[in-house]
Amino acid sequence: MTKGQDYYARVRPLFGHGLAPFAIEVTDAEVAQLVLELLASCMLEHVIAPDRRAFDRHLTWKHGRSPDHAEWSPDTYVTARRGPMRITWDAMRRHVELVVDPDDALVYADASYHVARGLRDALLGRAPFPDGPHPRQPATPPPGLRCPAGRHVMVIGCGSLGSEAARILATHGLRWTFVDAADVTDWNLVRQWFGAADLGRPKATVLAERLAGRAACVTLDARADIERLVDADPPDVVLVATGTHHAGRIAEVLQGRGIPHAVGCCYPQAQFYEVLAVSPRDHTPTAADFRGQLYRGTPAPPPISDAVAAFLYQPVTDDVRATRYRDLVAEPASRIETARAAELLARCALELIADHRSPWFSRVIADGTTCLLGANAVFRYDDGEYAYGIMHPGQIVRLGLADVAV
Repeated sequence: MTKGQDYYARVRPLFGHGLAPFAIEVTDAEVAQLVLELLASCMLEHVIAPDRRAFDRHLTWKHGRSPDHAEWSPDTYVTARRGPMRITWDAMRRHVELVVDPDDALVYADASYHVARGLRDALLGRAPFPDGPHPRQPATPPPGLRCPAGRHVMVIGCGSLGSEAARILATHGLRWTFVDAADVTDWNLVRQWFGAADLGRPKATVLAERLAGRAACVTLDARADIERLVDADPPDVVLVATGTHHAGRIAEVLQGRGIPHAVGCCYPQAQFYEVLAVSPRDHTPTAADFRGQLYRGTPAPPPISDAVAAFLYQPVTDDVRATRYRDLVAEPASRIETARAAELLARCALELIADHRSPWFSRVIADGTTCLLGANAVFRYDDGEYAYGIMHPGQIVRLGLADVAV
């Protein structure tokens, strides 16, 4: 337990006891580390591996307590090794082979998401254990997509998307400014790039120290503060990850100054997520052009206070949990869902400032299909149509102004 509240408060309404009753055997815990971390956000604590020290350190950092080393029998198996990305499932053996290069952050995040989601859903009985090669190999950027070292990246909103996107981009030699007025709380740890030792500290300060950047703990309501920050040290790209109405105002400031930016948000329960890539010099649609055009289900309420959260997330019966699961709008979600959105946000930011863009992103810009919509779940209507045309979890579609209501 962390100080105060239950560490898993924001995922219990989804999973109950989650992956706590299960164990996973891994051949190389270093290569599979991100998969294990994503599953840990769904309560996995039992890993069998020749060397699980990195996973133990992760649990200790997150929870503030030592992991359990009791003997467990494996429920599923992961063979992990380095190489060109490939994912192959064997349902009969309850086994997945993950071949990936952990040093290529974007490809690594992409592959790890697909494996973690597939394992979690199979273990919880929410989907059959996958079988055969990955049915739709993840669409990945070219290996080694890079931007010039020293580019200035500003992250506005250091939560589930902003902090994890920064973590993905941390290998690219960038210069950082983090903007957020909030402190790290118990509720943040399960999905954000913070550990138990960070509790009570400003999010922006923690990330700035970690990446040798600059912190600005300012309220996002003050447009003048954002303008002053941007003008004092103009960023090369901005990740706007507030998840609130502030995103629109911030995007207007950036658009007016010609600064490339990527605006990310999750829809209710992170079942769908959206990233708007805006490049003023390429005359792409603005964030304002798309705002409010896509259906998000029940409108999200303002961020809840800790007092209200304590009521919503207190231990309850399964019946009450089911009711609250329907009633909670933007919550709950695990890191598997939000990390997928953070990955797309990071990729768009990197593409916007790269010397040479990938063919995929070049088409996004050329076609004006800069609203990228992804899914962690698939919904099929009675008439056979799929919500947003998405037929596979993890799929991302690109939309332009002609594809949305205006």
